[in-house]
Amino acid sequence: MNIDEMIELLRRIKGDLIDASSITLESHLVGDLRLSSMQLVSFIVLCESKYEVELLSDTELLSKIFTLGDAIDLISTQSVKLT
Repeated sequence: MNIDEMIELLRRIKGDLIDASSITLESHLVGDLRLSSMQLVSFIVLCESKYEVELLSDTELLSKIFTLGDAIDLISTQSVKLT
């Protein structure tokens, strides 16, 4: 998994409103990328489906996702646990 894959998932939700050239691992999902709460849940669901991880069922994990880098780190950690 890499930042380009995550940007593609974000584009599924926000379409052309996502400017890939300005997105970094430090980009805040809500503050910088302006995901609404519903869009954030949609993004998490897409991540769960694509990477075969469970995130929504654990509110403690969800509370740690602020940036795109946080999402990548968390999904990577969860993927390792499942293998």
